Amino acid sequence: MAKQHTVAAGECLSAIAAKYGFPDYHAIYGDPANASFREKRPNPNLIYAGDVIAIPDKKKGTKSARSGATHKFVARVGTKQLLLKLESEPGEPLANVIFEIQAPGLQTIRGGTDEEGFLDVRVPAKLKQATVKAADFSWDIAIGDLNPIHKAKDDGISGIQGRLKNLGFYSGPIDGKWSDELRSAVCAFQHAHDLPISGERGPATLEKLIEVHGC
Repeated sequence: MAKQHTVAAGECLSAIAAKYGFPDYHAIYGDPANASFREKRPNPNLIYAGDVIAIPDKKKGTKSARSGATHKFVARVGTKQLLLKLESEPGEPLANVIFEIQAPGLQTIRGGTDEEGFLDVRVPAKLKQATVKAADFSWDIAIGDLNPIHKAKDDGISGIQGRLKNLGFYSGPIDGKWSDELRSAVCAFQHAHDLPISGERGPATLEKLIEVHGC
């Protein structure tokens, strides 16, 4: 019988899948029991604390092996995609530069950004915190900790805070609370993208924020 898992703050589907022994999230997200969850969260990378997910039973399999011989079995370890756009300042991508991703217990991951400043790598599914270094810049990032803006109990405020913080407009806490600091950040974002400056989270501002952030 399928279990139920209540999403905790900072969890992503890949980490949840790894917790229950699945190599990736598709077996969970695509399960028929999660049809209503998929409708609520059409982007599997954006889930919210308190969401309830059905965990399907794992399918058991068998492997034939000759007795008296040594056999090698390889287990698939869960990973997730880390896709970031690195900028030296808003609108100025760090294109074609070498980057490093570091975290305790993780072998340093090295690579290069593309001509638009994107890095695209696979990291362990359970990785939640890491440091990204490129050129003379360094960022401490929380992985899988971005909240959705729509259908969220805090009216999407924490999702707005997270995106504005990632884009360099906001430096306050991600606490789901509206504040004067957040209002000022919204005004700055609106000014930067030629929107009417109101400091309010209207549909046009939210649509533009999602578009600029990428999700």
